Amino acid sequence: MQKIVIVANGAPYGSESLFNSLRLAIALREQENNLDLRLFLMSDAVTAGLRGQKPGEGYKHSANAGRSLPLRMYR
Repeated sequence: MQKIVIVANGAPYGSESLFNSLRLAIALREQENNLDLRLFLMSDAVTAGLRGQKPGEGYKHSANAGRSLPLRMYR
């Protein structure tokens, strides 16, 4: 089993950084089922996990992109 950790630290809005990290995670998951994939959110990226966000017009909603990933919260 291959193990991959993606570290994301970009803000959920106003930057493509976090959105691209989520897209990469989704693409990797689609290519390989036998994959231990971890997405580590730090700094501004942590706020992407909050529910009830209402992004401004023209912003992509990063939380929607991450819904296709099986997520677990580690503390």
